[in-house]
Amino acid sequence: VHFGQATFQVGWERFLAGEMLFAQNDESYDRDNLPSLVMSAINAAAKHVDGASDSIIGDGTTATDVRASLLQRIVLSGGSAAMPGLAERLTYELRRAESLSSRAVKVYPAIPRDRGTWLGASMLAGTSTFAEHWCVHAPTTPVPPKRSIRRRAMDTIAGILAAAVDASFQVDEDENDNVSAGSADSDDDDDGGGGGGGGDG
Repeated sequence: VHFGQATFQVGWERFLAGEMLFAQNDESYDRDNLPSLVMSAINAAAKHVDGASDSIIGDGTTATDVRASLLQRIVLSGGSAAMPGLAERLTYELRRAESLSSRAVKVYPAIPRDRGTWLGASMLAGTSTFAEHWCVHAPTTPVPPKRSIRRRAMDTIAGILAAAVDASFQVDEDENDNVSAGSADSDDDDDGGGGGGGGDG
């Protein structure tokens, strides 16, 4: 590994970052690992199937059906999802923890130049029922009209231009003062030189 002008070798330490996602709960690590979080999300979704209406989940759909369907649709997204082999490792850990067959779990790796969040939002916005689930937050303060915003911008620009013009005039005045002072000094030198010449004659 090259870091600036330093070069060093990394051995087994390079695996520790990825292993943190699969660490078991113990005294040194009290948070759920990635497979546990995935299964918690799937089980939470399946738990609400019994109370949902048939028009939403379909006739005869059970919690077991939803759980099996979600296990086939696990999608990785984000920066950490770009780690090589993460999809395969997560598939293995889920199968081992839940005693599932090789075909029961399907994990989709992150796509190149991961845009999973944008793609998911675009597909959701394209559904026919998306407008029914909008959440609109009314502004707490009145929004100023467009004309006042434009007027404020014009006033700001006018102030900047006026300041620039004033600065330009100040520079010109300073230059004129310097020129006048130089001319006065030259006249004084000429007068002094003429008087000295007359005295010598």
